[in-house]
Parts: sequence; structure tokens; C-alpha cells
Amino acid sequence: MRSLSRSGPLVFDNGNGHPLFNEWYWNKKFKKALDKAGINEGRLYDLRHTFGVHHILAGTSPFVLQKMIGHADITTTMLYVNLTDTDIKTHAKNINL
Repeated sequence: MRSLSRSGPLVFDNGNGHPLFNEWYWNKKFKKALDKAGINEGRLYDLRHTFGVHHILAGTSPFVLQKMIGHADITTTMLYVNLTDTDIKTHAKNINL
């Protein structure tokens, strides 16, 4: 994945700084990278989802994440906010009322 250049602010772009439109092309590139790494299964979406969930768990605002991922609608970004009960309990312990 390091060999893929980015020229814009998006994490997943088309290589020219614009939102990813040709998913088939990038999945083909990703599959080659997985094969080279000896990984049997994976989808480009898996990286995107992991990126989004890790940012939410780290406290990144869904609205900031929306811009980083390039979603036009916040409801799409909210699909990444699927915290487990353990995650919720961990974060709840950090609140001092």
C-alpha cells in the first residue's frame, strides 16, 4: 500500500486527491499486495473500516472522520461507529461526573 501515492487530504483516494471511484481497480491492486504479503483474505473495505473504527475509538469526531474518509453523507460515516459493549464500558469509566 505504501507504493500507492496520495496527493490530496483523503486517506483513500484515486491517486489524484479525489474520492475513490473505481473500487474494482483499487481492489485489484490491494489483492496483489495481499498476495505479495502472503495474506489469503482481505478487502480494501477492511482497511477503511478499521481506520474509521480506530479513529472513533481514539475520540475523533464522526464529522472529522467523514471529511477524512470522503463521505458525502454523515450517515455513511456513522456505519463505522459500531462500538462493542466492552468499548462503551471502557470509555464510560473515563467520565468524571
